[in-house]
Amino acid sequence: MELGGPNTTMATDYDYELNPPKLVRQKDLDTCWACCLSALLAANMSAKQASEDELVGKYATTPTGGIDVSQLRTVAKDFGYLCNDFWTSADARSILRDDFVIERLRLNGMMMVAWRVQDPKKPAERFFHAQIVWGIVYQTKQDLHTERALLHTMNPWTAQYELYPLFWVHRSDNMPLFTCWPNSSSP
Repeated sequence: MELGGPNTTMATDYDYELNPPKLVRQKDLDTCWACCLSALLAANMSAKQASEDELVGKYATTPTGGIDVSQLRTVAKDFGYLCNDFWTSADARSILRDDFVIERLRLNGMMMVAWRVQDPKKPAERFFHAQIVWGIVYQTKQDLHTERALLHTMNPWTAQYELYPLFWVHRSDNMPLFTCWPNSSSP
């Protein structure tokens, strides 16, 4: 869902954006998590760095470079990142709100969010897709503290900056499953 690039004019005085991360494209269908984490480590100038290939080689749980969402917690901790994983839409909505995202961006730097998504061509299959979040924008002041908040993301599938809804208002199955951000107290 490309609604605008990094130079899009902010819609309200409440928008918050960091400088965008470098655009990168994932190497394989299931390596969005590794591509994002590698780019996130670089963008946040983390003490530990790793390439997409190194992350896939060490942590992937599928032959195609994919990873179980539960394994992402281990990856985050290995790099000194804090994280949340969400198992229900109610869990995600109770924590992952626009003010939570803005606070993480202000205090800790960019974050990675992985959403549960579904391919319309394969309705029985569900998977997740990771993106780097570097800002949040609102179309109007009335969107403040609502699910209509839009996240500025770097999408490794398209190698583009996009605006992505925090939650799809009409699809509770398309929800964030995992978030991670730098632990500002890490060396």
